[in-house]
Amino acid sequence: MMHELFPHLGEIILQGIFCESPELVLDPLGLAENQLVAIHRQVGLVFPNTELMFDGLSTIDLAIELCDETVLPIEVKLGHTGLSRAMINQKLQDCSISGHPHGARVSGNILAILNRYFDGDILTLLDGDHLHAQLGNRQLLLAERWGIVARDHIITSWTNFPPRFNGQQTPISLELICRQYGRDAFNLLVEGILAEFDFYDTWIEINNA
Repeated sequence: MMHELFPHLGEIILQGIFCESPELVLDPLGLAENQLVAIHRQVGLVFPNTELMFDGLSTIDLAIELCDETVLPIEVKLGHTGLSRAMINQKLQDCSISGHPHGARVSGNILAILNRYFDGDILTLLDGDHLHAQLGNRQLLLAERWGIVARDHIITSWTNFPPRFNGQQTPISLELICRQYGRDAFNLLVEGILAEFDFYDTWIEINNA
């Protein structure tokens, strides 16, 4: 059961690790600590000059806010399966425009969005507009570069059988992050997160609040 929980809690845990030890994510990306402003989780996307929206599923798992007023997105893939080249390539199909009662929306997987895989209709509509991260009432330019945290054997499989990534990605090893952070520190962090978590209110009473 605990194995099944980790992919769902992993973003929160990784955010905690990176906030305490930012070098564990900055070093693989070639960034210095003095470039870091903050690390956010579940950040929305926007095209500021285009009437084209994203749905609630199109969010950045972890967003590294940098001092040059840009955001570098990190996708988190912590599973052992479902991440083969064939399955990733399905997620990398070009995004299209989806009709919606409240306006045109981007239809496509977040991986395709981060890779800037948009069909001709979207590119025509954008007319040079750029992806931004929505941080409260601020809109910061989303970097072309992006990172993806995954397990070692998944990263190895991508090296041997590369998905159709755009070449701007930096794979980051989950195991290396956690080994460098340390077993005891990791367990203490997770215990602290779970101790502060009201499972009943979050899972049961969420719609009754």
